[in-house]
Amino acid sequence: MRRNPRLDIIKRALAASDLADPNLALNIYTALYGRPTEDKAPREQIDDAHRRRDFFGVIEAARAGQQTLEAQPWYPARHGDIVHIAYEGFGPDVPAHGETYIVEQPEVDGWFNLRTLAHSERDSIAEAGVFATSDDPDPLMEMWFEAGPHRLTIVRDGRVVHGGAK
Repeated sequence: MRRNPRLDIIKRALAASDLADPNLALNIYTALYGRPTEDKAPREQIDDAHRRRDFFGVIEAARAGQQTLEAQPWYPARHGDIVHIAYEGFGPDVPAHGETYIVEQPEVDGWFNLRTLAHSERDSIAEAGVFATSDDPDPLMEMWFEAGPHRLTIVRDGRVVHGGAK
C-alpha cells in the first residue's frame, strides 16, 4: 500500500509546533495547502495555482468557487436582487469605491439581466458597470469569481442575504 505524503507533512508540522499553540490547526493547514485564501476571489486563487503550475489546484479553485456560490442559501439570483461590490482603495490615486447592480428577469426568455444602478468610481479609475450583462443564466457567477464573495453584498426583499463586503 502506498503511503500518503500528507501524513508526513502533518507529522513534520506537529513536530515543529507547540501542541499548546492556539494556531496549531492553522499551522497544519498551512503546511498542507498554503495560507488560507478567505479574502481572495476564486479568480485570484486560480491565478495563484497557475503561477505554481498546479493544474489540479486550478481545477479545484474553479470547482470550489462555483460550488461555494451554488451552496449559498439565497442562490440562485432572483428578479429584484440588489448586488453591491465594494472595492478597496489602492493609495491616493485609487480610492475605495463601489458599484451597485439590480438583477432583472424579463418575461420573454427567463434569463437574467444585471443592470448598473449606481457607482462611486471616478472616470479615471475604470469603466463603471463592468459586470452589467444581459441574457445570462447566472448573472452573479462572473462577479463572484472576479470580485470575490468577500466584496459582495446581496440584498433580497430589503434584507441582506449575503454580507461579504467589509
